Amino acid sequence: MEIIGLTFALTLALLDLQDRWLPGYLTVPMLLLGLLSAQISEITSASIYGAMAFWFGITLTMVIHSIIAKRNFMSGGDMTMAAACGAWIGIDKFAVFVGLVGMSHLAFCLLSYKFGADQKGEANPEGLPLGPALALTMLVLTIFH
Repeated sequence: MEIIGLTFALTLALLDLQDRWLPGYLTVPMLLLGLLSAQISEITSASIYGAMAFWFGITLTMVIHSIIAKRNFMSGGDMTMAAACGAWIGIDKFAVFVGLVGMSHLAFCLLSYKFGADQKGEANPEGLPLGPALALTMLVLTIFH
């Protein structure tokens, strides 16, 4: 069943990377299928708590980042994708997930800064989307489950 969640996550990561867009018609079904998968596996509470914790964790991080940087970093697509990842992964891997998302997103940002500069040698001022870091972390945690 995890292959379904990973397919959604990787598709969303590619969309986010290319178009900076995480459409609700993909993130919400990913979330609902994660909850349904947990119901079938009889681990419903871990999935529900995972979705809630992952959504709250990403939202809190974005609020703090927005306040510190004095820019709006709030993204409903990122929050929904994080909740969907939480539904698939469960609450028991919350701390590992948050740490790995942070490290992988930081690595993407540093690589983008080093190798992804535009023709004038300036880095992208908008930063990088979070979807690829969420998908990569979900992939890693699923493989090493």
